[in-house]
Amino acid sequence: MRRLARIGLAAVAASALAAAASALEPRPGVRVRALDKVTGQATDISLKIGQTTTFGRLSLTVRACYAAPPEDTPESAAFIEIRSLGPSPNSRGAKERKEKGEKAIADPRTAPTVFSGWM
Repeated sequence: MRRLARIGLAAVAASALAAAASALEPRPGVRVRALDKVTGQATDISLKIGQTTTFGRLSLTVRACYAAPPEDTPESAAFIEIRSLGPSPNSRGAKERKEKGEKAIADPRTAPTVFSGWM
């Protein structure tokens, strides 16, 4: 009976070690690739956690980033918020919006959220 208990404990310890080895570790920042669908131009953007940047008329903010350790299968996840800063001043209908008194959103914190989640 003791022998079975030792084998059981060894199996639990081995599975706990395997689970810990595959856990994602926090990272200080991310590198994302953004695609301008109009021009087809891809741009790499490096951001630290909590940092906000703009890409075209979008605002990107990284809230968290995790990656697998180097010895594991490559896997990563980042929590990113994307906000729309409004239409481009040169876009179709910009003149009409300006005449109505509508403005492009300048402050990313007040812009409407387009996406908020894990990637």
